[in-house]
Amino acid sequence: MGGKYFFNFFLPIEIEGEKRCLVIAQEITELRRLNKLLRELLEVNESIVRIRDREELVKRIEEILSDYSAKIVEKLLRENVWKSGMVKKRMVSFV
Repeated sequence: MGGKYFFNFFLPIEIEGEKRCLVIAQEITELRRLNKLLRELLEVNESIVRIRDREELVKRIEEILSDYSAKIVEKLLRENVWKSGMVKKRMVSFV
């Protein structure tokens, strides 16, 4: 998405007997960006429910979030709470 987006209201008015059109513009660029992100997160959630194969799921999530340069990476994290001390977690990393 490039540029700015506006929602325009057009109201017919009459001033001193002359018909005019009053235009009220509201900038909605940020709202559009947030709506796009929400739609993509909903699609990620649907994929998590539908796709059972781990690698296919990772690939699909990365495709959905490609506009954000999202990559899912494996990280080994040390957690003192676990007996083994090593916990493998998947994390989403935004570049």
